[in-house]
Amino acid sequence: MSQSNSNPVVGYNFKLPYRAKTDGRSRKFPKGTKVVVLWKGTTDYGDTVRVVDEAEFLKCIEDQYRPIPRSVFLHPDRIKEVLGWGQNTLQNADWYEENLIKMGLLKDGTDSNNAVLFYGKIKNETDKALLIDLADLIEPEWFAKSTIVQRGKLTDRDQHGFEAPLWLLKKKVGEVKAKMFEDCRSAIERRLVT
Repeated sequence: MSQSNSNPVVGYNFKLPYRAKTDGRSRKFPKGTKVVVLWKGTTDYGDTVRVVDEAEFLKCIEDQYRPIPRSVFLHPDRIKEVLGWGQNTLQNADWYEENLIKMGLLKDGTDSNNAVLFYGKIKNETDKALLIDLADLIEPEWFAKSTIVQRGKLTDRDQHGFEAPLWLLKKKVGEVKAKMFEDCRSAIERRLVT
């Protein structure tokens, strides 16, 4: 499934948390404001990312008595540029994650909205859903096309790679098999042909 979108950030799953800049269409964040993206998922308002102002977050690290910055939900297309972690080894992804957890802005552990890569054979297809035989481990399951992303074919099999939120995979295939797919992400990615 290809999406024609001028924003390369939308639809792409970066490891959370990550640093980014906003497009300025949010009242809270002027154009180019650096934010830390804490969460990506779906709310009652559709696709959403939860962000915190990076400058405010860093001020709280320096001054422990400063109020913790409030996180804000934005539409993913408000995020325009993903930033690297820089050369400062003190402030890498792990440093941010550790401090965000301490402040209560980020949960410790796996988020049920994190995308999990899995594979399977398409057995049937309708306009709105795919019947997927997941790795020949269980009975085929129907997945709404709106809940999964097709990533490509596997190099050595007649199977496709897909991404779905962890909560959905747990619901469809059970916690043990969902965890198996979650743990095998890098092995599956190496075999994908996009």
